[in-house]
Amino acid sequence: GWRSRGLTVHDGLIAGREALRLLHERFVLEKLVISATSLEDFFRCPFYYFQKHVVGIEPWKEPEAALTIDAADLGSIYHKILEDYYRQQPGADLAAIMETRFREFEQSGVTGYAAIWELRKQIIREEIAAFVRREQADAGSWTPVAFEREFSEIAVAPPVRLRGKIDRIDRDASSGCLRVLDYKTGRFKKGLRDDDFARGEALQLALYLLATEKLFPGERVESACYLYFTLRGGYHTTSFSRDALTHRQTELNQLLQTAADMVRDGVFAQYAPVKNDPCRVCIYRPICGNGIHKLYRLKNEDPRMAAFRAIKEVAQ
Repeated sequence: GWRSRGLTVHDGLIAGREALRLLHERFVLEKLVISATSLEDFFRCPFYYFQKHVVGIEPWKEPEAALTIDAADLGSIYHKILEDYYRQQPGADLAAIMETRFREFEQSGVTGYAAIWELRKQIIREEIAAFVRREQADAGSWTPVAFEREFSEIAVAPPVRLRGKIDRIDRDASSGCLRVLDYKTGRFKKGLRDDDFARGEALQLALYLLATEKLFPGERVESACYLYFTLRGGYHTTSFSRDALTHRQTELNQLLQTAADMVRDGVFAQYAPVKNDPCRVCIYRPICGNGIHKLYRLKNEDPRMAAFRAIKEVAQ
């Protein structure tokens, strides 16, 4: 509320005894098997995490016919085509693989209007063909050895047990080392750098690297990498090396412990800085209201958010 400079139950605090009991039974990190993206959501904004992962509020979607394929299905097409192509090596027919997958998605009824879909297919053909050419040119002694590897309940770092799916794992023929590759079809995250946690909003590479070490015990995982292989993603590549993670393991543990402590204490307050204005594109902005920036400035000295602010406001 506006009458207090401290956080209240109206600002994302869980205070009632019964509510805290339910929180501790169902949602504390020690009891969850959680995804890396869910943890990143927490560091994006604890209130966002609360709405999405605790309360389970989803944005309303109009039940009208889709004009075009949605982002999730589009990403799935790219992933399936690449998985098929690398599984069928050597001698895989990329063009035939793409057409087979296109027909499969057309039959599922998710591709939208036919004219728009035909344009989308041509973009997919060109982007995947270009990606494969670049991979062949830069592959060196790396060879894919695992695809779409699902895992669950991997204890990557206290108190987190992770679940997820690794798009691809390669092995270097000369050294025997492994590397993790994660395909990205969306936009490149502005400001994302190599070996960077991005104040908690880029944890996936480090966590997937640790998970792969558990999946392949005794083997060295050299790095984990995002491959933005579409024009929309700007063809960027971002990686997190094992050497960097060794030096930053304590920092990662502190990030995860901060999230665990806040969830356990029922602290899901809004993070709403004016700089870069992350609230502008947030699907939960109508819940927070247009005064969220002023409210955040009023209450951002509350000590219950001190550890979170120290992470988000650190100079880079």
